[in-house]
Order: sequence, then structure tokens, then C-alpha cells
Amino acid sequence: QTMSRPLVKLYYDVISPYGWIGFEILCRYQHKWKINLDLNPVFLSGLMKATGNTPPGMVPAKAKYINVELKRLAEFHRVPLSLPNNLFEFMFSNDNMMALRLLTVVKASHPDKLESLSREFFQKILSTTEAKMELDMLRTGLEEVGITGEEADRLLERRDSEGKEELKKCTSEAIGYGAFGVPYMVAFVGEEPVPFFGVAQIYML
Repeated sequence: QTMSRPLVKLYYDVISPYGWIGFEILCRYQHKWKINLDLNPVFLSGLMKATGNTPPGMVPAKAKYINVELKRLAEFHRVPLSLPNNLFEFMFSNDNMMALRLLTVVKASHPDKLESLSREFFQKILSTTEAKMELDMLRTGLEEVGITGEEADRLLERRDSEGKEELKKCTSEAIGYGAFGVPYMVAFVGEEPVPFFGVAQIYML
């Protein structure tokens, strides 16, 4: 961390459309904005439960507006988002957890692959008509970013042990910084953490 390149932690879940848009904005502009971007997958359902937050889609009028807003944001930021028909149900299935646990293991072993693998999972969940995440999709995702064979086997094995603990730790860390949803960002100006929430706040960084 240097004075010219402050550390910015991004907390995101591959299940969140807003999380994906925030992720792409920060990945795209991290060098132009001269920030050190630290990507941190978190379990959104656990985070929201711990903080007493409820999904915005639970309010019918808000859900209707969100559909309009997300299409507008995705088009403006050139993110290939197409809201799956079953997104709301999928959010309560916890099937995204297997992908998140794998991402935490990849961050520890292959940090240079974390951005591209996160993007693979965002696309597999949010660029389809039906959101789903299955075990074979984890291996396919690894292959897409160039991790194959024994190394892929090793990472998949570590997912349910190390990955489980690391995801819990990262989600707790986000809560400690005040997170209640995603995308949640914490910028370190000097040593002082400065929190930002939501796509609209990113440009305040």
C-alpha cells in the first residue's frame, strides 16, 4: 500500500447483479484510478442474516424498479447481465456457496486467477435464463481460467475445508467493517477504513 495507491477492499457475491456491476467497474478502472484492489468473496445470505437486512426484491414496488435499474446499469457499464427467471429462488438455495468457497481457495493459491474465475461464475449465474450452480460447473470454471488436472482436483478438495473457513472469515470481516449487502467497499486512506456501499457510491472513491 502506498500513498498514491490506496488499498480498496471489495466484498462481493457472485449471486448479486449489483455485485457483478460493482466488480466490473472496479476491475476495469483500478489502474486508471490508481488503487490496489483486493477482491473478497463473501456469502451474501449469511451477511444479510447477520445484519438483519432483507432482499430488496421482497418489496414488490422496489422489485419492479430494480428490474428497470439493473437493465439500465448493465447496459451503461457493458455488463452482459440477463436476470434469470429463478434468481430470487436461487438466492435462497445457497448453491452459490460452493462457488464462493472455491474462490477463496483460488485467492490463496492463484490470486492472479481470482478476477477471471469470479467473472466466470458471475456469467454462469447471471448471464442465463435460469440461474444454477453445480459441482461440474466449478471444474469447468477452473478449466476456463487455465487450471486443470491435478491442480484443479486439489483446489476442489480444499473447497469444503479451507474454503469453508476462509469464506466464513471473510464474511465476518466484511460485517466487522459495517457491510450489510454488496457491493461493499472499504478504502484505506492512511490507516483509516472508509466504507462505501452500492454501485452509485463507487465513483465517490
